[in-house]
Amino acid sequence: MSVEKLDIEFDYKRLVGEFKGLGIEQKLIDNERQLAVQCRKGIKGEKQLTDSCGSLVYDWDNYYPEVDYENSGPKVRDVILQEDEFNLLCDIWKGTYIGEIVNALHEEYGVLRGRFMMLSMKTCLTYHKDNTPRLHIPLITDENCFMVIDDKVCRIPYGGVYKVDTTKVHTAINASKILRTHLVFCFPKPVVDKSKPLPWEMPEELGGPKGAEPTRFGTWENKGREIDF
Repeated sequence: MSVEKLDIEFDYKRLVGEFKGLGIEQKLIDNERQLAVQCRKGIKGEKQLTDSCGSLVYDWDNYYPEVDYENSGPKVRDVILQEDEFNLLCDIWKGTYIGEIVNALHEEYGVLRGRFMMLSMKTCLTYHKDNTPRLHIPLITDENCFMVIDDKVCRIPYGGVYKVDTTKVHTAINASKILRTHLVFCFPKPVVDKSKPLPWEMPEELGGPKGAEPTRFGTWENKGREIDF
């Protein structure tokens, strides 16, 4: 399943009301359509609001396709930041309902690098994959705003919190006449239990039965039970 509605609810009217009341829509227009709600430790003042914005990998700011048309795309950044570095609530959102939601989601799901993300009308993103799934809260959207994930159209309607599997090839499309805006977070990478050997590190069995694992059905498949051995 590429889009899964999560079992968590917020007051979406209050959230959108605060979004509009704080003038965030205009801030998004003035800041390349992205605005951070989480930032890195040590970032101060207004810089917090742009700290996590844009691509962490590719330098789109210095890519000019009309000049670099012979190249395949933007260059990789000299320093690549990691999503889990953006784990602190920006100061401006403290004491707001937005901040309350960010803290609740961080506690429940460990979400990182939260941003308001706006997609202008008649535009889309490049096809790409993310390292981890994304959590989406649609704020301004309609039926003409959708994502294409693994060549399948997926709609993310207003009034819910969604886990979106963006580790698959995907894009977002705004074919509407509105400024499609979501609050988007990164899910953390799965934690690997280093105390347990990985499958390719397991020692080979000597003298065991040939073929498939005989206990794969929950009991010994040949004349007995596991406790017999």
